[in-house]
Amino acid sequence: MQWIKDGRYGLRYREHATRKTGVGRNKRPVRYYTAVFKFKGKVITDVYGYEDEFPGGPNEIQAIALRLKMNRQVKIPPFTYKDLLHDREHELLIQEQAQIAEAEKQEKLNRTVFGNLFSEYIESKPDTRATRECAGFYRKWLESDLHSKQLDEIKLLDLQRIQKRMEKAGRAPRTIKTIKEVVRQIYNYAIEHELYAGVKCTDNFLKKLKLNNQREEYYTAEQAEQLLGVLFVISPQTYQMATLSLYTGMRFGEIAGLRWQHVRLDRRTIFVADPKNKESRTVHMLDEIHEMFKEMDEGEPGELVFPDKSGNGVIQKISNTFPRAVDSLGFNEGVTDRRLKLGFHSLRHTAASWMANSGVESMVIAKVLGHKTLAMAMRYSHVNDNTVKTAMQTLQETKTESSNIIKLQRSQS
Repeated sequence: MQWIKDGRYGLRYREHATRKTGVGRNKRPVRYYTAVFKFKGKVITDVYGYEDEFPGGPNEIQAIALRLKMNRQVKIPPFTYKDLLHDREHELLIQEQAQIAEAEKQEKLNRTVFGNLFSEYIESKPDTRATRECAGFYRKWLESDLHSKQLDEIKLLDLQRIQKRMEKAGRAPRTIKTIKEVVRQIYNYAIEHELYAGVKCTDNFLKKLKLNNQREEYYTAEQAEQLLGVLFVISPQTYQMATLSLYTGMRFGEIAGLRWQHVRLDRRTIFVADPKNKESRTVHMLDEIHEMFKEMDEGEPGELVFPDKSGNGVIQKISNTFPRAVDSLGFNEGVTDRRLKLGFHSLRHTAASWMANSGVESMVIAKVLGHKTLAMAMRYSHVNDNTVKTAMQTLQETKTESSNIIKLQRSQS
C-alpha cells in the first residue's frame, strides 16, 4: 500500500485494505498514520497508528503533530509521539502510585478511628464474658462520643463529658473508672500495631478520683437463712444459684456460665473455667452444695446448669426475684449507701466474711475466691468481730486501770 502525504506537520498515512470508517458517502478506508521529519540531523519516523485508536480521529492526530512540531522548534520536550506516550505512561504511573499511597493513608486513618479500632480490638479477643461486657460498656457509654473520632482528636474533655453523664446516671466510681480502662486498651492496641504514636487522652483522666467501691455489708447467718427460705418457695433456680454463691463464694458470672461437665459429684468439686481474672480454679463442695446438685436433673456435659428462659442461653443478670426477696425481708430498708446494701454479690462477700470471722487466713480466702492478689481478698475480709470486741475490751480495761492509778495518786497527795 502506498503512503499518502497528509500535507501538514510531516504526517502521512496509508489506507487499510478492508477496514472502513464513516457512513454513506463519507465511508472510506481506515487510515494508518505516521510522521516523518528531521530533528537534530536525523530523519525520524514517528508512528501514531490507526485513526480509530484516537477519539478525535485525524483531527486529534494533527493537533498532536502540531504540538510536537512546536516543541521541537522551541526545544521543549516531548519532541516525538513516542516521547509523549512515554511521558503519559510515567504520569499515569505517578498518579497510580499517588492513589495507592492515598488509599493506604486513608486506610490507616480509617483504622485509627476509635470505633473502627474498637471493633478490630474486640474481634481479636476471645468470646468471653469480659469481652462481651467491654463491648456492652462501649455501646452504652462511649460510642456516641468517640465512635467517629481519630485517636489524636479525642481529648481529656471528651472523657470528662462521658464521666459527668455516668455520674448523673448514678453510676459508681468503679464503673466510671471503666471509661479509662476501656479507652486505654484501644490506645495500647493501636500503639502495639504501629498505628498510633501520639499521646493517650487517658493519661490525665481520673487522676484525682479516689475509688471506694468496697462493700461493707454482708448477710448474717439468720438473714441468709431467711433469704434462702423465701427464694426456695418463689424461685428454685434463683435459690440454687444463691445457695451456690453463699457456700462457695462464686461470682454470678461464674455460676451463670457453669456447665454440667464442670460439676464433679464424685470428687465433690466444681471447676470454674472462665473466671473474671482468667485463671481457672477448683471449688470444693460443702454438704449443702453436694446434696443440692444430687437432687437436680443432670444435663448433658456441655449444657448449662442454670440456663436462661430459652433453655440454651447464658443468664446475663440475676432474676428480679432476688432483689424482691431481699426487699420483702426489709434488709435494705432505709439504706441509701450502695456499699451497705445487700444484693447477690453480698453472698460472695458473706462467704469470705464468714471465713475471715472464723479465723481463715486471707491467703486461703484469696485462693477460694479466685483473687490474684492478697489485697483483693482483703476487700472482702473483715477482722474477726470477736477480735475487735476483745481489743475494745482491752482498751476499756486499760483506761479504767489508768483512771484508778490517777485517782490513787491524787488521794495520796
